[in-house]
Amino acid sequence: MLFVGVRGSGETASQDSGYGPEVAAIRNSFIRHLPAGVAVHEVPLSYDAAPVSVLLNPFTAGEYLQSVQGGEAELRI
Repeated sequence: MLFVGVRGSGETASQDSGYGPEVAAIRNSFIRHLPAGVAVHEVPLSYDAAPVSVLLNPFTAGEYLQSVQGGEAELRI
C-alpha cells in the first residue's frame, strides 16, 4: 500500500513526519484500519509549503504559487 501525503500551507517538513498535523491524523487512522500484515510505504512530499499569508503582500504573493508548483512537481516524480 502506498500513502502519499501533502502537508498544508504554512506547515513545515519537520511537523508530524513531514505530513503536517491534519494529514498525519488521516495517515494514522488509515494505517490503523488496514488489515494486519499490510505493508505501507509512506511518502511525505518534500516541498516548501508557503503560508497563505504571503498572498496578502504583492511582493511575496508569487511565493505561494511557487510553493504549489513545487508540490505538484514532487507529486509527479
